[in-house]
Amino acid sequence: MYPRTYNYILSWDKPNLHTFTVEIQTESNQQNFTDFVIPAWRPGRYILQNFAAAISEFQALDPQNQSLKWQKQDKDTWRVFHINKSKLTIRYKFYANTLDAGSSFVGYTMAYINPSNLFMHVKNDLTSPCTLELKMPDDWKAATALIPAGNKKWTADSYHLFIDSPSIFSPTIITIPFKVDNVDFFCHFQGKYSADKNDEKALIDNITKIIREQKAIFGELPLKYYHFIYLILPFNIRHAVEHEYCAMFALPEYTTQQGSKFESLLNITSHEFWHLWNVKRIRPAALWPYQYSTEAYTSLHWFTEGITSYYTDLTLLRCGLTSPQQYFKDLAKIFEDLDNNYASKIISCSQSSFDSWLATSNYNHPNHQISFYSLGHRIGFLLDMELRKVSNGKISLDDVFKDLYENAYKKNKGIEEDGIQKSCEKLTGQNFKSFFDSYIHGTEPIPYNDLLKPFDITLKKVPYSPDSYTCLGITRIDKSSGKVQILGLNPDSDAADAGIGIKDFVIAIDDKEVTTSNFESFFKNMAINQKFKFKVFSEGLTKEYTLTFTGKSVPYAYEMQIPKNNKLLNDYMKSKAGY
Repeated sequence: MYPRTYNYILSWDKPNLHTFTVEIQTESNQQNFTDFVIPAWRPGRYILQNFAAAISEFQALDPQNQSLKWQKQDKDTWRVFHINKSKLTIRYKFYANTLDAGSSFVGYTMAYINPSNLFMHVKNDLTSPCTLELKMPDDWKAATALIPAGNKKWTADSYHLFIDSPSIFSPTIITIPFKVDNVDFFCHFQGKYSADKNDEKALIDNITKIIREQKAIFGELPLKYYHFIYLILPFNIRHAVEHEYCAMFALPEYTTQQGSKFESLLNITSHEFWHLWNVKRIRPAALWPYQYSTEAYTSLHWFTEGITSYYTDLTLLRCGLTSPQQYFKDLAKIFEDLDNNYASKIISCSQSSFDSWLATSNYNHPNHQISFYSLGHRIGFLLDMELRKVSNGKISLDDVFKDLYENAYKKNKGIEEDGIQKSCEKLTGQNFKSFFDSYIHGTEPIPYNDLLKPFDITLKKVPYSPDSYTCLGITRIDKSSGKVQILGLNPDSDAADAGIGIKDFVIAIDDKEVTTSNFESFFKNMAINQKFKFKVFSEGLTKEYTLTFTGKSVPYAYEMQIPKNNKLLNDYMKSKAGY
């Protein structure tokens, strides 16, 4: 492949139409055609998003500004025909009207871009340098990790880095710069912002604690600059995406109101900053390097995302931004929600990770919905405890991350599918096959109290009061149609045993009409062996079933009891940065 550069020019003439005009100036291939490709997915979201659907009015021009013939080769590829090697100009429209942390938007007062959505590249060329030029008003400012290159221009060393740099351009961006250990950091806010200077100081102080707490595990910050970009929106949203030199957040307005102290930002900021190491640098081999046109299969998202969620909370605990009582209460709730979910009995951490590409399918089974975020959060805690137990407190999950950082990322390679287990075994000298087979690749019931005994932690399980339809095994209902429809059902439950099915409409119970307002009232203070006569509308027919409450479907509430003094546990909670 001979040297190439990409010059991207972005403009828009009617903001009300939410449509960008993209122009790409680059060199053709040496053969008589050049394929231009738009990514089908973006890092951080492991589903096919098919950004090509937003593209229209594609055209290709030669150096004389004459039109060239082109033809679609597949859903993401445009083949441009030419005679000789030459400069090419590509133009197309891109509909950008989605406001979240991974999409793009253009309107009267903001141009917000995720380059992975917007910008094509020449097939198989992901390493050429890129320049971005914006046709925007002179008074607009930028929130971006791209490198400034003159008036309304920015650069990136490669297409990989270019599309990993979401950016906001607007006249109303508020930027707070600060330094942590000689690294330049920036907090950018776009949207309704009313916090005062005291709140800003608390924000920077607390983010600094998060940065130093996480840095202490690895011993360094592997960068010279980093941007936290917060898009503040007038509706309820909580979404963020990690990038190599920045993180993009979409959050509701209350997070930056005066007096908020930015408390609700800290958790999600901790999560995305841990991704600085986990997945942006320590990455599965299947994602090294990224290929954006086809699925990248890995069974390790429980690690990349779930254990990132684990370290999100652990960071806040260690630097004093949450209490031990709240930390273990939240942890117990994660265990509770997982164990009360039928899917946890049949879907492992590994399977949930590998099948991420199926997450948006219309054919997903309603009883198989479970998140590798929560599965990985739970297993992160248990694996950390196991490492500390077998090594008598000498080795922890912190050491596994440091090992992977030094021996995978710094050696320019990804982690193999068994790399986490191998690191645990190398560091401790112990065999972790049974642990991984049982609780990561398998779905065996977790003996919490046995695993946590060396830390004097006890997990108490108390059955819920039998006063809810969930105690019958009905896990989810929908009232949007004006009727009560069952959308979730535990297959091993009283409701399922009686014959009630998913998508059934409940018409009456015990000959009394069911409404959206009275449904829950039928199940107050249920008694074992109590019978209910359900009348439902199912498959075009009215059916009647007798349901007997046996108690086998009653969920359990979890409470984690922690000791006042246990050396292993105290070491676990201790700040690495000295807070």
